[in-house]
Amino acid sequence: MTNSTRIALFTALLAAALWSLKAFFIGLAGGLDKSPLEGPFFLAGLAAFVIATVAIGVALTRGRPTWLRALAGVAAPVVGFLAAMALDALVGTFETAGEGRHWVWTEFNLWVAAAVAVALAVTARRRELATRR
Repeated sequence: MTNSTRIALFTALLAAALWSLKAFFIGLAGGLDKSPLEGPFFLAGLAAFVIATVAIGVALTRGRPTWLRALAGVAAPVVGFLAAMALDALVGTFETAGEGRHWVWTEFNLWVAAAVAVALAVTARRRELATRR
């Protein structure tokens, strides 16, 4: 396994785990902004997600010119954040007037982003293993 696929898989799983722990502590505290652990787990998960998306971009462009791999590494986090923001906006359209979203729906975009990152990292690893055979 190349370094990019190792890094992608490890950090994507780490982001999913950290954001899951964040959700656990939010639920334990009874809602958003009630747990002192919410912020640190979000930031750690965010750092892992950024690293994962860069590595995924590089890993999925294996065998391509270096400039294209670098561009993919830069563009991947931007695409990841835009997709997560779009999903959050889509979920927000289903809010009822006068009522805020339940905290689970506020966290939904993070879970989906982490799941997609894990799926793409696994895909990159499988592609690499298939080319070795």
